[in-house]
Amino acid sequence: MRWRYQLALRLDRGVGLGIEYDPSRFATPILADEENYDRIGPVGRFRDGATWDAATRTFRGGRATPAFRIMLAYGRLAEARFAREGNAGETLQNMVVLPDSTRIPGNRLVRGATAERCAAELLARITRRGVDASHVETGGGPMFVLTAQQEDSDRMFAAALGLLAAAAPGDVAAWQAARYLLYQAPRTKKGSDAVTRTFLVATGAVLFGHAPVLDQDIDLRCMVLGQDAATTAPSDPPV
Repeated sequence: MRWRYQLALRLDRGVGLGIEYDPSRFATPILADEENYDRIGPVGRFRDGATWDAATRTFRGGRATPAFRIMLAYGRLAEARFAREGNAGETLQNMVVLPDSTRIPGNRLVRGATAERCAAELLARITRRGVDASHVETGGGPMFVLTAQQEDSDRMFAAALGLLAAAAPGDVAAWQAARYLLYQAPRTKKGSDAVTRTFLVATGAVLFGHAPVLDQDIDLRCMVLGQDAATTAPSDPPV
């Protein structure tokens, strides 16, 4: 986490358009009363050359980028999961099974009016921080992934570290299970994806004797698809 924060200090901008770049967010923990809201689906600020439309509070036009395409794809996968699980509501609570078989709430997927309220809350949070929120994208029918409650996040994080600490050499299944738990339990407001990737490659290298490959979408896979579908990934070493 210190490495990612120091890297953020050396950069002068974030990814995409919209909110002012703030390196301190890479060192700010996720608090109990302020879970992260990560937008998925169509995110106009990730389009190259997009322009702000104040009437719709979205970025419009421009050319699709890899970031835009992957967020769009996972918005569709989230909608498909709502349908597959027979959930006609606006919130899908992701349940997580810990190594001791305990089930606890993980993150949530939200859409509809609930997502619009999250967008309004996100706008209010940014404004309270004294950051220019005039170009924060809140329109366009947003869908969000909400991080788990702090107590549950802490339990998942501790369980992940416990799995890795006890894993025998070559234990791919323990590494996969820990990976899912870590992506369900981000520690800071920004930068957790890079931190988790780096940590997983390092621990995987110790366990397997070579650096494992992480799929580009592994963070979104673990955030959106559910534990059964997301624990394994195409580029994983054979179990």
